[in-house]
Amino acid sequence: KLLQLLAHTMEKRPRIGDWPRAADSRPDEERFAAAPLANMLTEEVRNKMREDYAAGQPYPHCVMHPFMDDAFMKSLAAELLSLPRTYKETDLFKVNQTPDLANIDPHKQPELLEKLPCMLRLRDTLYSQRFREYIANITGSGPLNDKTDCAANVYAHSCHLLTHDDVIGTRAVSYIIYLSDRDWSAADGGALELYPVSSDDLPLPSPTATVLPSWNSFAMFNVLPGRSFHAVQEVYSDSRQRLTIQGWFHRDTPPPGAENASLQQIKHLREKVHGPWTPVPSVVASTSTSTPPLPQLDAASKDALLAAGVNPAYLEDRTIAALRKHFAAQGAAQLCKFMAPARVQQLRAAIKA
Repeated sequence: KLLQLLAHTMEKRPRIGDWPRAADSRPDEERFAAAPLANMLTEEVRNKMREDYAAGQPYPHCVMHPFMDDAFMKSLAAELLSLPRTYKETDLFKVNQTPDLANIDPHKQPELLEKLPCMLRLRDTLYSQRFREYIANITGSGPLNDKTDCAANVYAHSCHLLTHDDVIGTRAVSYIIYLSDRDWSAADGGALELYPVSSDDLPLPSPTATVLPSWNSFAMFNVLPGRSFHAVQEVYSDSRQRLTIQGWFHRDTPPPGAENASLQQIKHLREKVHGPWTPVPSVVASTSTSTPPLPQLDAASKDALLAAGVNPAYLEDRTIAALRKHFAAQGAAQLCKFMAPARVQQLRAAIKA
């Protein structure tokens, strides 16, 4: 269920793929030669990337660093940070997303297009035939089509993305462009974590490789069903933002072994362990026409009920006011030591019994 939610959400994320192309009538080769990364795509660099990619563990991956012209990346980061962001949180991720960039209409929103010249230039460069061929040569992915698919995300304090394999539709190669602070360190969190699989083809609990979101770097890996498990580590810093562009290159068909994708694995595992899913019978008699009302408690009884199980600190007016303010600002709150110690001991004993 969780992976279904992730797949649905990732499909609905803001995409740059449907943006109108920048008004540029030059041939693909000429536009590519003028791109801010053209001088970096030499044969020497390509061969080094191919070697690094093949040697990557727990599955092939590599990082290009630096990726583009530094001044260009500064302008790109400024464009993205100028956009309003929406806070989103589920059981699988916590992230700030830019507005729906996929539906920008140049006739209705010319002012927004004027604010994103670097983003448009980047998109045209990434999905040009020359660059797609370059990526395919490094990764061995086979021919990549011109379907564009990418989004901008901002991971602030405590933001994260749990383990998944990225298998949706015809995705072939995943990539991340990092625009975080130059001096970002491991202490700030937010690393890309790559997970190996067990003998049962399930992701192990600890990653064997991590990639820091270093300024002006480009990380990529093949989308491998049931194998390319990765996650975004929680951001620990309360003053820095992990700014990225996440995207995919596509083939014309789904990847080989798509039936081994994480979602399919969970379905098969559930059937293997529990058998086919059947609805749980209702505990309410079929003759019942209404649900019995809950007992009505006066204020004193409610307070006594809460005091028996909740840490008294959370029942104070000033604590409730502070939590209300925090929740309104962040959209979420984690209450540590929420239950009264005596009730915790009771629950532990009951669970062990």
